[in-house]
Amino acid sequence: MNPLGDYWLTGYSVNVKLGEIRLLAEWPYPDLPAGMPGQSEVIFQGVEAYHLIYDNLGTILGWIVERPLEQFLSQKAEEFADGFSHRGWPHFWRGSAAAAVTYLQGKRQRGI
Repeated sequence: MNPLGDYWLTGYSVNVKLGEIRLLAEWPYPDLPAGMPGQSEVIFQGVEAYHLIYDNLGTILGWIVERPLEQFLSQKAEEFADGFSHRGWPHFWRGSAAAAVTYLQGKRQRGI
């Protein structure tokens, strides 16, 4: 069971100095399931980059899943290469997924 499934994203904050993202989630329906909080906060620390897309002021949170870093970077390689060449994003990009994996693994980072 997804602990945040059906919760709505009601806000988020990014603290660049701390490398931290906080997601605020709220149960939007009148009947709250037993044992579930009405509000929740998810905190990511040690963030290297983020890309929050398609927020439509009513985003329903789905799954937050840790993925193997190599797989994640390979799947996003084209997007990262384009972003880096046009805007310098993400700063960890090293020209290839393999080089980025080596860099991020050296910093003990994970993919979500």
